[in-house]
Amino acid sequence: MSCRDCTYYVPHALYRYIGFCEKERRVVIGEEYRKCGYFEINPDSYIKDTIEGRGWIYCADCYMPIYDYETALKHKAMGHLLTTKFMFDQVAAEESPGVD
Repeated sequence: MSCRDCTYYVPHALYRYIGFCEKERRVVIGEEYRKCGYFEINPDSYIKDTIEGRGWIYCADCYMPIYDYETALKHKAMGHLLTTKFMFDQVAAEESPGVD
């Protein structure tokens, strides 16, 4: 399993291959395979509770919100990253193109 599969992995909004580990409080590479004492997989109940509570969950691989539980499970089965939060990026404004 990789960091990306962990419940504590918070992906970057633009660069899905990096994220923030909420337990270690540091930036990690999502596809990194390493042994970690904090690793936990999000149970299906998390997905169900999130959709029932918020009304949606976001598929970071398809760049789209998902509104029903069955569709979310299909995305999870394909190995997609389902989330409701994204890593804070202090320099995102500097990376964004300017508009006149």
